[in-house]
Amino acid sequence: MPWEAILTIGAIAAALIALGTLVNRIYKIAKRIDEAVGVDDQGRTLSQRLSSVEEQLKMPDGRTITEKINAIEREQVVLQSQVGTMQRLLSAVLRRSGEATVVES
Repeated sequence: MPWEAILTIGAIAAALIALGTLVNRIYKIAKRIDEAVGVDDQGRTLSQRLSSVEEQLKMPDGRTITEKINAIEREQVVLQSQVGTMQRLLSAVLRRSGEATVVES
């Protein structure tokens, strides 16, 4: 009977130590997560910091960055065709007048 009591007390003590170790590790992980996601040096939360980043990404005219990039690409295509046309016209004029040919790219 005394051996059973000693084994039972030992098993309970081992279980309590294991539980305490588990709780301690969970606390450390939660603390690290809180430090990473929590409040920064200026007292702002993660949500406030992300809101400020989001505000910086908004375009003044209300369009998204993708829409703005697509508009720039369309303008670039138009400009390239206009420059190509101007080069061909200038080259034709210079050929007629006997001048050297303009190098086309």
